[in-house]
Amino acid sequence: MPRVSRQLESSLYVADLDQSADFYKRVFDFEELLREDWMVGLAVPGGSVLLLFRRGGSVQPRVRPDRGLLPAAFDRCRPTCAIAARCHA
Repeated sequence: MPRVSRQLESSLYVADLDQSADFYKRVFDFEELLREDWMVGLAVPGGSVLLLFRRGGSVQPRVRPDRGLLPAAFDRCRPTCAIAARCHA
């Protein structure tokens, strides 16, 4: 059975992207990693990332010259989580 080692990222869908990002930066002192008009990535201590998506702003994939293809997010207001796991053979 895989062993979970840590949470890699979480995502939330928010109505007001700027207000939500400011809240996490002010209250939890999360560092802003990247900002687009439709999403903000925040560094969480311990190597995790919190992704904030503006509701309705991530339904289409986007291409960035410096990052390549950014896939569309589900945009159904469901929080998501990704974990790191190690499989032992």
